Amino acid sequence: MYEPRSVPPYPRSAATLKYERLKSHSLIESLLKLFMQKPDQTLLSFDQVQRLLRSRREVFRGTQLIPLSHIVGSVGRYRDFDRAFLPLEGANQERWTGLDVALNELRNILPIEVYQIGDVYFVRDGNHRVSVAKANGLTHIEAQVRELQTRVPLTPDVDLDQLIIKTEYAQFLEKTHSEQNCRTRHERGHARGARYSRAAQLRRDGHRRTRSDNR
Repeated sequence: MYEPRSVPPYPRSAATLKYERLKSHSLIESLLKLFMQKPDQTLLSFDQVQRLLRSRREVFRGTQLIPLSHIVGSVGRYRDFDRAFLPLEGANQERWTGLDVALNELRNILPIEVYQIGDVYFVRDGNHRVSVAKANGLTHIEAQVRELQTRVPLTPDVDLDQLIIKTEYAQFLEKTHSEQNCRTRHERGHARGARYSRAAQLRRDGHRRTRSDNR
């Protein structure tokens, strides 16, 4: 009778070595950014983005596979990982290595929780799971998705400066559209008033003629 092969234990030392290698890589990236003026690779703060977009309406989209490359920020731990989700000083090594062991032993790992804005995602819960998944070469991860609807289009290459510009432009268009609607309503109201005045004047003139004819 065929019996499936069990997954061999994954040594904790291998997970620790992987974590330390990634931590060193994140330090090198930070230094290169300082000396070579590389683009900012920090995670975006969800709270800051939400304040800029003024988005409040939330829709639960269920559990789905999302691309790891589209995760650009975090709710509370945006200082613990960089944009590539390499661990920084705030990351928890024990938590990270435990998850790495679990993933490589094919154990069940809970879906992460994210907010979706446009085409990008912000981690609500599961930052270490994202980091471990990327470190092991995965391209997608299971996530419970809550979408915040906004008129500002966000793509994975967005940074804070671009976001500010896009937000201000969207607010300008919204204000311009609102002012245009007000002018249109005013012009329509003025036209209706003019037509009403003209009709009333015609009725008065007709009434005067009728009275004159009856004398």
